[in-house]
Amino acid sequence: MIPDLVVMAPADGEELRAMTHLALLYEDGPIALRFPRGAAQAEVELGKPPPRLELGKGEIVREGEEICLVGIGTMVGHAIEAADLLEAEGIRVSVAQRPLLSSRWTASCFLTPPGATPA
Repeated sequence: MIPDLVVMAPADGEELRAMTHLALLYEDGPIALRFPRGAAQAEVELGKPPPRLELGKGEIVREGEEICLVGIGTMVGHAIEAADLLEAEGIRVSVAQRPLLSSRWTASCFLTPPGATPA
């Protein structure tokens, strides 16, 4: 394990743009960017600044009440597909996306909803 390594995995073209920008500016330790295969999942808007990513933050992309699937990178799309299948069975599923991972963030930080303070 590499101490304080930040691993980034984009879910779509806009996240890839934002992560490339973050990697160029990041000075707090090693950083790795996993490039997905194939075409980007979303249109990339060139000519404007890339979206800002916050280390240790993510987002809830689908609200549910019974279970939560966490997707990283292109696995977010698969998590949404799985949530659709579970919803068809009557199970209410949340899907969370955490595009940046690091050994310095604890499990409570990973599972804390965005905007909340980790325990």
